[in-house]
Amino acid sequence: MSTEHSLRLFFALLPDAKIASRINRMSKSLSLSCHGRAMARHSLHLTLAFLGETPAERIESLIAIGLQVSALSGCDMALTRLTRMNRSIICLEPDVVPPELISLYDSITSALRQDHFPVEQRRFRPHITLVRRASLTAPADKVLRAAISYPVRELALMSSDRRSDGSQYHALARWRLGLAALPVSRETYSDRP
Repeated sequence: MSTEHSLRLFFALLPDAKIASRINRMSKSLSLSCHGRAMARHSLHLTLAFLGETPAERIESLIAIGLQVSALSGCDMALTRLTRMNRSIICLEPDVVPPELISLYDSITSALRQDHFPVEQRRFRPHITLVRRASLTAPADKVLRAAISYPVRELALMSSDRRSDGSQYHALARWRLGLAALPVSRETYSDRP
C-alpha cells in the first residue's frame, strides 16, 4: 500500500464536553504525580477500531461504514479504574464493558472486514489514555473512589498526524449514535495540553 496519499485513521468514541473536562482534570493531576505528559482535553477518546495508514481515496467508504454503524444505540459505561499499558501509558478503563459497546465494536469491525480494511486482531480493551511517558512509580492498577459515567453517544472517523511534540487529531466525520449523521466536519485535536 502506497503511503504517498494516505492518512493514519481510526474510529473513536468521543466524550461530551463535560466528561472530557472531568477526565482532563484527572489526567493533569495524575501527570503531575507520575511526571508524565497529560493528554489534552480535545484529544481524549476511546479507540473503537484502528486502521493505520489508509489511502485517502478510501475515506468515502469509511464514512459510509460510520454512517451505517451510527444507527446503533449508544450506552452508558462506568469508567472505574486506572491501568497501565506498555509500561509508560496510564489509562482509564471500565470493569464491565456494556453489551452495547461490544455490539458497536463487533459491527464496525465486521463492516471494515467486509470492505477489505485491515482490522487489528487483538482483544478489544476499551480505554481512554490519560498520561503518556509516565514514570514507573505511577499506579499499575487502581480502582477509582467514584466511577466516571461515560455516555457513549458520538462516533468519529479520526486522522492522526504524528509530530515531534505529540499527535494531532482531526475529526473527518462525526455521528451521533442512534440518530442521523452530524455534518461531515474537520476539527483539529492535539494530544498536547
